[in-house]
Order: sequence, then C-alpha cells, then structure tokens
Amino acid sequence: MDEKRRLQVFLVRHGEVAANRRFAFIGRRNEVLTSNGVRQARALAETFKNQSVDRILSSPLERSVQTGEPIAEAVQLVLEEDIRLIEQSFGKWDGLTGAEIAAQGADERHRLLTWEQDPSTAPPGGESLLSVQRRVVGLVEELVATNVNSVVLISHVSPIKALLCQVLGLSLEHVRRFFLDPASISIVDWGSPPVLRLFNSHTSLDWQRSRWLTGP
Repeated sequence: MDEKRRLQVFLVRHGEVAANRRFAFIGRRNEVLTSNGVRQARALAETFKNQSVDRILSSPLERSVQTGEPIAEAVQLVLEEDIRLIEQSFGKWDGLTGAEIAAQGADERHRLLTWEQDPSTAPPGGESLLSVQRRVVGLVEELVATNVNSVVLISHVSPIKALLCQVLGLSLEHVRRFFLDPASISIVDWGSPPVLRLFNSHTSLDWQRSRWLTGP
C-alpha cells in the first residue's frame, strides 16, 4: 500500500435494539431497531448529510440495514450489503447475557471464561473474534485497493472493536477494555500507519441514559 494513500473509514454501530438494554449477546439474531433506534438512525443521517462519502456498506442484518438506509439517503448513495460486516456469531449463546450463560453450570462458565481470554476460541457453535478481525480487515484492505477516499461501514460491536484493535496495534485480548454505544461513530484514517481520529461519538446525548452510566 502507498504510504501516502489513506482511506477515511466511518465506523457506525447500528441503533438500539431491545436486547441492548440487557447487555445480551445478540449475534446473528435478526432483531429490528426500537423506536429509539429508529430515531438514532435519523440523527445519524443528519450528521452525514453534508459529509463527502464515496460508498456506504452495511452488515446484512436488519438492525444495520435499518440504520444505514437513512444515512445512504442523506449522502445520496445506494446502501451495499457485505457479509463481512455481520456480527460475530455467538452460537448457542445468541440472545443470552453473560450471567444467563454462567447460570447454566460450571462447564458453561469455563467455556465463557476461556472465550473471554482467548480470541481464537469460538463460542459453542459460533465464530472466534480472530475470525471476525480477519474478515473485516480484509474488507477494508479491499476498499483501499478500489481507490475510494471515504466509506461508511454500518456494523456491530465485535467487527468494529476488532478492527480498532488492528488500528491501534492492540492484541484482541484488549477488546473488552473499550465500549461502543448503539448509534455511535468512530473514524479511522486507514493508511501506513492507520490512525484513530474519533471513537464512540454520539449525534445526541443518548449516552446520558446508557445502562453503563445509570445502572439497571
């Protein structure tokens, strides 16, 4: 890659779905946005209205497509779906919280702990975080080769955080040390080296009502 060549990547986490309020592993479950999530998607579209964007790609899951459609309309582009932006599959853990998994017994608690400590380990019937990182980094490298200057990627927690670990030169063991809210924007200049310009930015003050701040 040309060291002077840089691709501006807007990483957008989809808007709120009901399971977000429980901190559940949503995975490949095809949940739709809540009414608040729809409002968040509209706010994101307003943010991008005057932004120069060459392409906009989304995970094929409904919550990402619902988030991406108003943004695509705002920037006057066709929303493209790409399977490499799909959320990590949590297999039999899809839809469950960590506490619900642990409550299933000692064996499942051990599996959960092992998965949290080893990014190459997949949940039962699911996908490893290492696999997620490889596919999303591959997508960005492919986009660089197309010579576009600016892209919006609508995705999920695991692909975005895995990509950011690559940007920051962090091992995937650090992925749980930063948090992404629904409908947040992070910006990366993908080049040699890549640079993180913005992280977990909000188009509204929704973070003030987040469970990590207000509690259950």
